[in-house]
Amino acid sequence: MREPQSRKLIYVTNPAVTAPAPVGWTPQIALANCFPGTAELRRAIEPEIQALGVRLDREEASGRDTSCLRQVLRELRWRLEYTADAHGIRAKTAALASAPMSGF
Repeated sequence: MREPQSRKLIYVTNPAVTAPAPVGWTPQIALANCFPGTAELRRAIEPEIQALGVRLDREEASGRDTSCLRQVLRELRWRLEYTADAHGIRAKTAALASAPMSGF
């Protein structure tokens, strides 16, 4: 009698071996090394992001709902830190720059 194919794969397939990342390694450093244009874009728009964060803090302190803009800002930060999607980064930056503070 033949052994079922799915059971046979258990014996043939080797599990992936993982090792800890080297000391000092971060995804941001790896992305910067592989995609220097995206790293430069990040450096260029960082002051704008910081200014927007301060602006959102002021608006929240005065009682305005900035949750939608905060979410877009979080997505932009995620794109900057974990992707090399320069087009997406520019699109989110433009959306934030043109968004009214009262909503999105």
